[in-house]
Amino acid sequence: MLDVRVRFPSKEWFESLRDLMNSDAERYRHLGYVDARVALLIAADEGLEAPAVYGITFEAFRCMDVRELSDPREIDPEFVMEAPYGVWKEMIENIRANGRADLTHTLNYLSLPNIPMRVWSDDPLGRDKFFRYNQSLQEFFDDASRFSTEFVA
Repeated sequence: MLDVRVRFPSKEWFESLRDLMNSDAERYRHLGYVDARVALLIAADEGLEAPAVYGITFEAFRCMDVRELSDPREIDPEFVMEAPYGVWKEMIENIRANGRADLTHTLNYLSLPNIPMRVWSDDPLGRDKFFRYNQSLQEFFDDASRFSTEFVA
């Protein structure tokens, strides 16, 4: 575990995940490549006054780019993962407590019924990438167990 405390949501938080992924390419190679532009929308709710949007670009076994966005469509994403701040916070706290998401806090579980996390795309094949790369995306988020997250509220 890294002795780092990073605020969520922030570009630095996602860059921490990027750095961890890029330092452990063999683990991701085992899961298979990921080629996707992903937008993450953290919707405002209790604890977060305004929505936060981030774009992440994955290529092969690396996270190539993390950027803060004003709109998810700025990066022409294959898909958008959207949930209220409280859902993201609970998922990250669960990852931290267990070393990885338990069954009721995985991206797949949270998004399957489109409640409380919604995965959407303007292109059905783009949305399919979420399911195709799901395990690698879960590993990416599970790396949040390797540093301390400070929440805005």
